[in-house]
Amino acid sequence: MKTFIESQFSHCPLVWMFCSCTMNTKINHLHARALRLVYDDYTSTYEELLCKDKSMCFHHKNIHLVAIEVYKAKNNLSPSFMKEIFVTAETRETRAGDHLVAPHVKNVNTGERTLRNFGAIVWNDMLPKELKSCTTLQSFKNSIKTWIPDNCDCVLCRVNVKGVGRIKKSEIYE
Repeated sequence: MKTFIESQFSHCPLVWMFCSCTMNTKINHLHARALRLVYDDYTSTYEELLCKDKSMCFHHKNIHLVAIEVYKAKNNLSPSFMKEIFVTAETRETRAGDHLVAPHVKNVNTGERTLRNFGAIVWNDMLPKELKSCTTLQSFKNSIKTWIPDNCDCVLCRVNVKGVGRIKKSEIYE
């Protein structure tokens, strides 16, 4: 499974990061089918199979990769074009320049699905402070392996409510 399935979606993961909801669903179904074959388990849910495999869905893996790219850009470990994508806020309120500037988005459907915008969301809103304070890239990569980005409100993580459309998970409980 790792050779034939996961390797396909591990190549150019930032491209898969911004695929449509339909494509993301297809990827998850393919991943679930592969896990069912590997574990010979045809009754467990996708989440249970992921727990059994000690892995996560491809979208969460891609969020990890975005966080790693932001870390590298903020710590001058990336090429110059990547450093230009993630702009640090230059205000007193942000404390030590830890906050990234998210671009003004005119069209939510397309504007929020850019690396600059999503990188700022991951870094500013999703990552725990302990991860941001890692001093080396290797310690960041080791620490991020255990983090599950369950507070993501991107288009792919929203829940489809019949008659309403796709809404953020946080809005369900309000």
